[in-house]
Amino acid sequence: MSSYRPKPSRHYAKHRGPRHQPQPQLRPPVISHPGWTPPNHLIEEIKAEFTKTQDRRTASDLEAMAYLNTASSAAPLSEQWARIYFYVSRKYVLGKFKKIPDGMEFLDECKTLGPDDMCELNQLKDWIFKKQQAELEKARKALRAKSTS
Repeated sequence: MSSYRPKPSRHYAKHRGPRHQPQPQLRPPVISHPGWTPPNHLIEEIKAEFTKTQDRRTASDLEAMAYLNTASSAAPLSEQWARIYFYVSRKYVLGKFKKIPDGMEFLDECKTLGPDDMCELNQLKDWIFKKQQAELEKARKALRAKSTS
């Protein structure tokens, strides 16, 4: 049996054009407080999370933690935001190490959030997601402009 595969005709190749070429896969950006960047290991974990979840409607707790990490570098967090930051940090640490390491026992004080704190966390995650979608739309427009010029 032969493995002959005909080459596409020149006519086909000429008319394929940029519209028929696959567009690069755009990923949401990692949103951080202006002027600050989350640690590289968090950025990599967030990017890995993007590939696992295709149909998401909000940002993850990890993305909220990365944002709060950078916000805490810019200015001290209020008591409420510190509780929220410790809550998402505790979830992250338990996911990584299965138990709270020595010296981080203070995270056990934030095992749960009250309704007001949970509402604030959800609003932050929604804001992060909307900001990512706006950034993605800008990137798509730039790609479309580049492909038409």
